[in-house]
Amino acid sequence: DAFRAEIEELPPDEKEHFRNLRDWAPSLGGVSLDCMDTLGAVLFLVGKGLSALGTIQLACELGGDTDTTASLASALVVAQGRDGEAPFNFDWVEDVFWDEISELSDLAERAALWRQAS
Repeated sequence: DAFRAEIEELPPDEKEHFRNLRDWAPSLGGVSLDCMDTLGAVLFLVGKGLSALGTIQLACELGGDTDTTASLASALVVAQGRDGEAPFNFDWVEDVFWDEISELSDLAERAALWRQAS
């Protein structure tokens, strides 16, 4: 398939990192902090064809680094257009104390400026 063909085009020292991603499976300890394990988990989750909420729930069931894995995978699900209303259609979104994040707009502005500068 196209994924495997792309891997074969990589330099030899990079091939090994990506070769097993297609066959990634969760371990008993959950998703580790290793970036390739996280990438494998994200691809695994996105490939399940679930909604954003279903993706978050499955990511949590995998265990380990659930917040990173869930946020990355669900963001890709939304970006693919599979769940355009997420996260606004989550039942619990109104339970979040958004006012506790008083510096959020300031952080977003700084991040945008930093991104423009780089």
